[in-house]
Amino acid sequence: MAQGKILTIAMLILYADMAMAKLNPLITKQTVGRIRYVSEDGKVSIFQKRNGELSLSTNFAVYTILSGPEFTNYLITASRFKKYFLIEKDEHYLRSHAIRREREIYRVVYGGKTPTSIGKGINPKLHYQDTWASFYRPTKKIIMIKSLVNNILSFNIQLKNPFSVYFTPEVMFIDNNRILYTDLNEKGQVGLFLFERESRKVQLLYKNEIPGIYLEFCKTNDKLYLGEFPHHGIKAGSQITEFDLLKQIDYGKGRILYESGNADLGNMICTPKEGNVYFIKTYPEEDNFYNVKTDIVGLNPAKGSIKRISDIGDITNIILMDERILTPYRGEFLIVKGDPLKDDSLK
Repeated sequence: MAQGKILTIAMLILYADMAMAKLNPLITKQTVGRIRYVSEDGKVSIFQKRNGELSLSTNFAVYTILSGPEFTNYLITASRFKKYFLIEKDEHYLRSHAIRREREIYRVVYGGKTPTSIGKGINPKLHYQDTWASFYRPTKKIIMIKSLVNNILSFNIQLKNPFSVYFTPEVMFIDNNRILYTDLNEKGQVGLFLFERESRKVQLLYKNEIPGIYLEFCKTNDKLYLGEFPHHGIKAGSQITEFDLLKQIDYGKGRILYESGNADLGNMICTPKEGNVYFIKTYPEEDNFYNVKTDIVGLNPAKGSIKRISDIGDITNIILMDERILTPYRGEFLIVKGDPLKDDSLK
């Protein structure tokens, strides 16, 4: 971690660990294991069937979006702009456990039922008001950038990464021209890079000196939040730094909001409406650092405070679905932030 910075908030964080509410489960009409997406108002839902079909339910009607062999698995990506869904179709989900295996990726208009293939890869994401999509081709070490407005504008970013075949880069559009992504060097050190689409120039913004650290980032309006977290087994701490996107990104001028000597899991989610950052924090139990709890916290950059949201102890993932933040836990989706589904039954 960088040292010598002026810590504006980092050492003044107030831990509001009391008054934690119980996380309620998300109640859905479909079996939880079948659900792939539910809008906040409950009017649009996507679910899969054992026979390999992916279905859309909207306006009291059900449509088939895609079909495949039995037990085909689907993953859905959506954003708060609700222009498109990205669909990841995995026909070998129960037959192969290779994490580098590329899947077919489709796009479909939000609430629509006619998908279009945009390529093969993993980790699809929507960017910049759903005008761009990205996914990664691990066999070629290429980030595929697809324009959802004009396919002529599509392009690729070639990674160097001579260190790990299992590395998956993080990708984010700052605006219509600037793109952030991560890459590894031969020592296993992760770097944060800025790619300018118009000039095709690449700039290294930051490199973590400790091998085994991974970077995450998300943004709320004009603020960028960069998280640094250690992989399992790496003896290092965690850090979250804030940057002003209205200015040139300079790591030396970032504002450290959070520092911990513990190996947090991260999995950061930014919420533009309230301006908070949610992530999974590690809590060592007493002096035994081998026995820890992992729970969800909310970081409020404006107040310089952090609040513990859950007290379950073994949270490993959080998901943003429409305006809700959910965590999968023991066969349920627990609501971290947001409202339960509204009752739309006919009375």
